[in-house]
Amino acid sequence: MGLDKVRKTSLSDAVTDSVIAWIREGRYRAGDRLPTERELAERLGVGRTSVREGLRFLEKLGILEIRQGTGTMVRSLSLGEVFDHLVPVQTIIDLPDRDVRHIMHVRRVLEAESAQLAAQHATERQLGRLDELLDGMAASLERPRDYLEMDLEFHVVVAEAAANPVLAHLIDLIRTIYTRYFEIVLRDPDMNRTSLDFHRKLYAALRDHDPKPPASTSSPT
Repeated sequence: MGLDKVRKTSLSDAVTDSVIAWIREGRYRAGDRLPTERELAERLGVGRTSVREGLRFLEKLGILEIRQGTGTMVRSLSLGEVFDHLVPVQTIIDLPDRDVRHIMHVRRVLEAESAQLAAQHATERQLGRLDELLDGMAASLERPRDYLEMDLEFHVVVAEAAANPVLAHLIDLIRTIYTRYFEIVLRDPDMNRTSLDFHRKLYAALRDHDPKPPASTSSPT
C-alpha cells in the first residue's frame, strides 16, 4: 500500500476517516489486523497520540477491537450493532411530532409485511404469548400506560415470528418513539378498544396461518 498522508491539522479525526475508508475499500476486512500505531503514524503523517485517539474512538463505535499484546483488529458487527450505528436513538426521540407521524406511517408499512410473514412462520410458543398479551390488553383498557407496554410487546413478538431479522430490527428501531406517539393518539379511551379489536383479528389471522391477514395489518394506533 502506498502512503496515505493527511494534512497535519486533521489529527485523530483523519485517522478515524482513513481507517473507515480502508475498511470500506476492502483493504481490511473483519478479522484483519491493522498496522501498528507506529506504522499508522508514519503512513498518515500524524503523531502516535492522534493514531491512538482515533483507534480508541473506532473501538467505542464497535468497529475495531484493541487487544493487548495482539494488536488492533477489525470487528465483525452484528446486525443490531449496524442499526445502532446507522440511527442513534437520540436522533429519533428528538424528532418533531410531524416527523414522528411520518415514521409511524412507515411503521405501519413494515408491520403489515411483518404480519404476512408471521402468518407463515409463527410458532406455537409465539402464538401462545400473543394470546396472553391480548388477555392483558383487554384487562388494561382503562390504563393506557399498561396497555401501551403490552401493545409494544405484541408487535415485537409478531416481528420475531416473521423470521426476518432485518425487518425485526427496523421495527425495533422505530419502537423507540412509540411511547411519545401513543401519548398523542390515546387520549380517547375508545381508541384502546378499537386497537384491541384490531389485535384480536390479527392474532386470529396468525393463528390460522392466513396468507392474507386483515386488510389493515397494522394497529390503528
